[in-house]
Formats: sequence, structure tokens, C-alpha cells
Amino acid sequence: GDGVIQPATSKAGAWVVVAVVGCAALLGCDRTERNIRDAGSNNPTRQIPAAEWLARNPTPDALAALELGMQSTHLDVRVASARAIAATGDARAARAASRILRADALGHDPKVAETALAGMGAIGGPALPDLITVALLATDGYVRALVRGTIAEGLASASPGDRVAATAALLDGVAESDADLYRAAYGNLVAFAPLVQGELVDTGLPHTNRRVQVSTMMAMADSSCVGAGPAIARFLGDADAVLRAEAARSLGALGTTSALPELRRVASSDPVLDVRKAARDAEEGISALLPPDADPLP
Repeated sequence: GDGVIQPATSKAGAWVVVAVVGCAALLGCDRTERNIRDAGSNNPTRQIPAAEWLARNPTPDALAALELGMQSTHLDVRVASARAIAATGDARAARAASRILRADALGHDPKVAETALAGMGAIGGPALPDLITVALLATDGYVRALVRGTIAEGLASASPGDRVAATAALLDGVAESDADLYRAAYGNLVAFAPLVQGELVDTGLPHTNRRVQVSTMMAMADSSCVGAGPAIARFLGDADAVLRAEAARSLGALGTTSALPELRRVASSDPVLDVRKAARDAEEGISALLPPDADPLP
């Protein structure tokens, strides 16, 4: 009786489960393949929803189709394709998509720029160097404000490698000899120095370009990167008098009390008058911040 029927029933149920799972898998594969085909078509009404679906269900198999979407003449298709590319985690493809959207963001229409920046923001860390280029070259005030916010969000979640690449882009800007470009680049460096302080200490201060080194010190002082004080103080003993003088000025602006003994030494014994004056001014400025009853540093 029951001992014979039960195994047959269990076996039938198991086959039903297998059939349902198999059918669902086939349907899922069919849907993925259909969306990949649509994403690579030349029809925006099919490309956009397909790319949106692939952004929610990422697969590296879709990259070739999505890269075709990045060549579309329709901005919304390019942005949707960029979002889906970013979702795959392919950094190479993400950087390529970012470069395409960068051109859109640097156009004359702020609304187009806003849409392009949203796509670059979705790409995240791999787009940071391009976003910094937009921040450097954009002339519209609204676009500049928007891209700075996008950069700040990207830096907050970027990988260490992407943060280093972003810092390199910031430093490349202040290496510019054009006065207008330098002013824009320096403004960006001041704005983001607190977010990449560690990277600036590691790559900006020891840079091979003295202009970049000086700008890094100035920007960290102007943005109150107090944690950079000890690294800047090491330049008080540098062979380059320009770096010694800027280190003294920056330490004074930061109020780095730990640097007072070295500032006093430089103020009294540096062979260059401008360096001695900068160190003396810094020493006086920092000392004025100390409580009247504070023990003087040796």
C-alpha cells in the first residue's frame, strides 16, 4: 500500500522540481540573450531598456553589445550602456565608456553635461581622472559644481588604485604652465586635498616637479590638512630653498606645533633670508596660538 506509492510520488515531485528549475534557467538564458541582442541593436527604444536590464543583471557576455551602445548617437543610450558596463566590473571597458561621456560633459549644453555626469558617476572610481578633467576644463558654473560633487562621491567609494589615479590627475593639473588652467587645477586640488591627503603625502610632496610639490603644500595648508604637518616639516631640511620656504609657510598656516623646534632652528640658521623670514613668521604665528601658560617647546 503506502510503502509502494510514496517513493513514486516523491520521484514524480522531484522531476517536477527539476523541470521547473530547468525551464526557469532556459527562460533566464533566453532573456539574457535577448537583452544582449537588443543592447547591441541600433534601435534606442530597444537599447535603453535592454541596457537597464543588463545593469541589474550584469554579465561580461554583454560587453561587446554594450560597447556598441556607447557608439550610439543618442546620449541616453550611451549613459544606459555605461551604467551596464560599470555593473560588470570590467575596469578597462568602464574607462573607455567614461572617456566617451567626458566629451559629452564638456559640451556647451549644461543639461547634456548633467546627464553625462550621471553616467560617469555610475561608473565611479574608473571615471575619476576624466571627471577631474571635466572639473578642470568646464566653464559653466553649474557644471563645475556638479562635477565636484560627483568627484567627491566617487572618491568616497573608490579603490586604492583609483584614488591614486585620481590624485595623479589632480597633480597633473597643477603642473600646467597656463595661468588659467593652473588656477582651476589649484582650486580642484584645494577642494579634494582632504579626501586624498594620504595620496598627496605619498605622491604630491615627493613629486619630481617642484611646482607640483609647492602646490601640494599650499593646497594642504589652504584646506587645513593638519595631518600632513609632519610630512611637510621634513622639507625644512631640503636642499631646495623654495621648498624650505614653502614648508615653513604651510606649517605656519596649519599651526603645526610639533614643528616649532625645527622652525626656530631654520629661522636662526638657514643661509637664505627668505627662508629665515618664512620660518620666523611661522614660528610667531604658531606660538600665538598656544595658551599663555603653555610650556614652551624646546
